[in-house]
Amino acid sequence: MRFSRVDQLMGAGLSLPVAVNVAICELSLVSAQRSEGSARWMARHVAEVLTDGCTFDAVRRHCVAPEWEAPWRDLARWTSEPVRGRCLTLARLCRRNGLRVVS
Repeated sequence: MRFSRVDQLMGAGLSLPVAVNVAICELSLVSAQRSEGSARWMARHVAEVLTDGCTFDAVRRHCVAPEWEAPWRDLARWTSEPVRGRCLTLARLCRRNGLRVVS
């Protein structure tokens, strides 16, 4: 039996469409860490999925580790509102989570 990140997210209570969208965001964050060109290219995918309110709520729970702050900011540079604001909100949550770890 194959066990993927989508399966893990569904096991955490997400529906299949939302789990796939969260996985797209995670892939986008990893790509954004690699290069600015990757961030620019992946931003269009983030823009498609973060417009969904259920996805945004799930991403707020699953994609706000401290190491994702900079990638969220990079993705925000290549998106327009309202997604840009959502990316920046996620970056702030990452920073806040980092401060909790250090404290």
